[in-house]
Amino acid sequence: MRGKAAIKPDQRQYQRPTAACFGPSTAQAASLPHVNKATDSKPPAHPTRKHAFVQYGWSLCLILLHEALDRSQKARNHGWNIIIRCTAKGLRVTSQSSEDTDNTRASLLMLGSMAAFAFEDVFLKRAATALHPGQVMAMVGLAGALCFWAVAHAQGQPILTRRALTGAALVRSLSEAGASMLYITALSLIPLSVNAALLQASPLVVTMGAALFLREPVGWRRWSAILIGFVGVLIILRPGTEGFEVAGLLTVACVFILAARDLSTRMMPSDIGTFQLTTWAYLALVPAGLLLMGLGQTAPVPIAPGQWADMFIALVTGLVGYWAVTAAMRVGEVSFVAPFRYSRLVFSALLAALFFGERPDIWMLAGATLIIGSGLYTFARERHLRQQRNRRLRSALSKHTLPR
Repeated sequence: MRGKAAIKPDQRQYQRPTAACFGPSTAQAASLPHVNKATDSKPPAHPTRKHAFVQYGWSLCLILLHEALDRSQKARNHGWNIIIRCTAKGLRVTSQSSEDTDNTRASLLMLGSMAAFAFEDVFLKRAATALHPGQVMAMVGLAGALCFWAVAHAQGQPILTRRALTGAALVRSLSEAGASMLYITALSLIPLSVNAALLQASPLVVTMGAALFLREPVGWRRWSAILIGFVGVLIILRPGTEGFEVAGLLTVACVFILAARDLSTRMMPSDIGTFQLTTWAYLALVPAGLLLMGLGQTAPVPIAPGQWADMFIALVTGLVGYWAVTAAMRVGEVSFVAPFRYSRLVFSALLAALFFGERPDIWMLAGATLIIGSGLYTFARERHLRQQRNRRLRSALSKHTLPR
């Protein structure tokens, strides 16, 4: 507007209610012209004290609500949510970090996904030891893609689109295919508990990748924790000894590729749906499984009823877990959500002892302790930094107080 200075949202002025809002005062009423009883049947009724009190209270509530909404807009610019409650003492305005809400929901999704993936590993291992891992991978990938494709179509999320072959979506699908090839091969060769323990290095690699590629702040303390976690990986692998598992290197390589998958998920545009991502990832498993069979020069073999049951249970648990982990990585902060992957070791160790009679040795327990301990320290450090950031936001928010 010309001739008038623009008023910023943070500089808006609020006018208090005046006497004009509630009717004329006694002095003003005396100066008003007298009512002509010949032309007007009833004189204007003077507002009673009760009506004036109600009108004043209503106007005050509107002013408080208006300023509270303005304060809410300011707070959202800082990443906060304002909760307005009507109590007996008036309007109560409280603030809650939207990051806290998102991270809590994401952590619950991650815990559920880890339990589902632990069950999936059990039945995938049973199927992959009886069949070729590539055949199992291709069949589970095709069935999972059809299931998620139907859900995506029902929600209006297109699957056959060029966006699946560009940018972060392509990187994510390729990472999923490569990690699955390595993981299912290692799952058929080494004990389930060892495989799950090595997989616990994934949060450390994700934190490292978030610092290198997403420019999230990671100090020397968390870098030291990452190095200690890698020492734990070496203790589990025990290179140069009789207990060295060469197939364990496949799981280590899988961890790095999974970190690329998780980071690319975080970089995904928000308008791409979760079911789109999941369908694209499962479709990528089909050619990856066929490639794995080609590398092993193995033809498909007939499937027994028990193997069909194993793959069906693996498919259902994998679908649930895959959707939950994708939603968790998109909802929450990467460095906050990733440490909850450690719950998978607990679920996997219990199921490995129940289904396969595995008993972890002292080396695996020591290495897993270092990995989990360093990861928990990384989680605690991130939480401390997040609390400091929230306190600064509360301090900035407290400068805009409501009228008393």
